[in-house]
Amino acid sequence: MIGLKDAYGVIQFTGVDAKDFLHRLASQDFLKNQLDSVISGAFLSGTGRILALCESIATEDRVLLFFEKNRVNSIYEYFEKMHFGEDLSFEILKEIASEVRGTEEELSGLSGWRLYDWKDGQKGMILLGTTDADVEWLARDRFLSKRAENSVPTDGLDIGPQTMVLDCDFDERIDRDKGCYPGQEVVEKVYTYGRRPKKLIKLELEHKIESEGPWEIGEGGQKFGQLTSQHQLVKGRWIALGFVRREKADVGKKLEVFTDGSVAQIVD
Repeated sequence: MIGLKDAYGVIQFTGVDAKDFLHRLASQDFLKNQLDSVISGAFLSGTGRILALCESIATEDRVLLFFEKNRVNSIYEYFEKMHFGEDLSFEILKEIASEVRGTEEELSGLSGWRLYDWKDGQKGMILLGTTDADVEWLARDRFLSKRAENSVPTDGLDIGPQTMVLDCDFDERIDRDKGCYPGQEVVEKVYTYGRRPKKLIKLELEHKIESEGPWEIGEGGQKFGQLTSQHQLVKGRWIALGFVRREKADVGKKLEVFTDGSVAQIVD
């Protein structure tokens, strides 16, 4: 069982209007949010770009929102800007929120909230406050490499304010029946006309790219994508996550990294 200690920043909402306020801003339906169940969603700009990804949990008396640490302050400022006369309050909690990955049996002994599964079958859980569980706590870069190996992008690293939510195929983070929210019109146009210009991909690198990213990629001298992060796996292997035009995203395709002329191959 592995984990990343202090993986998330947490914003707590309380008050009678808290769920309605979040419902109007988020891509998920907070009014039917089941108690003590994790709902994966996003907060978007009016153009459908990602302000922040979010894991949310509604309890009897509060709503907890979990964001990547580097997103918390900016999304808190966004909430302040959007808050007018609603009867609610919100604050950034000081409690440590960690992400743990393991088997069903391993997680059954922990007290937390279940997250989405990884592609390799590992189950996920958010722990709030406790870090004394029998977990192998990894350094951040090593844990993010595990995420990347499972094609899971990290908000604030692979995903930024120019990333369209459907470029990442985050369909599970969008409730199409909930009604209006910022970015909804753009998202629905994509669903209607089927035009998702980019796709998130995982690539095998020849070696570590020594310069600072992001790194442009393409073929035949034509640039049509970008690597957003690189990660070292066991035995010195390096992989990367990035985005390319969807028609160029075939598994097995070899692309040039224009920074150093090396080759990166798209893998499943």
